[in-house]
Amino acid sequence: MAVAANGVSLALDAVSIGVGFIPGGTAVSGGLKVAKLFSTAGVGVVATAYSAGTSPSFGTGASSFAGGTLGTILSTAAVLDKATGGAGSLFPILGNISTAISTITDVAKTAVAYQACRVGG
Repeated sequence: MAVAANGVSLALDAVSIGVGFIPGGTAVSGGLKVAKLFSTAGVGVVATAYSAGTSPSFGTGASSFAGGTLGTILSTAAVLDKATGGAGSLFPILGNISTAISTITDVAKTAVAYQACRVGG
């Protein structure tokens, strides 16, 4: 029950982490760079919309939307920066921190839901 309730969020976290392993530096072909860019932005947008849309309250939804939007912008900027050989070395670090926070939050929500299932029966 706990995994079913949070499964989509956890799956989107896993896909987001997986997209990070797609090569996208200056030595990579243009098609792969474009695929990484759209994959990064697309997963970020879907994860943000899902998290905000399924939040139990407006405040939580707004917080999820703001954090997800910031994370998507940072991750996408990191991909663009790396693809063009830019010097923005802080982008990947901030994008990874954002992804880690999102994943930890979703795992914690799943753990809380699992404990509630165990207590409730």
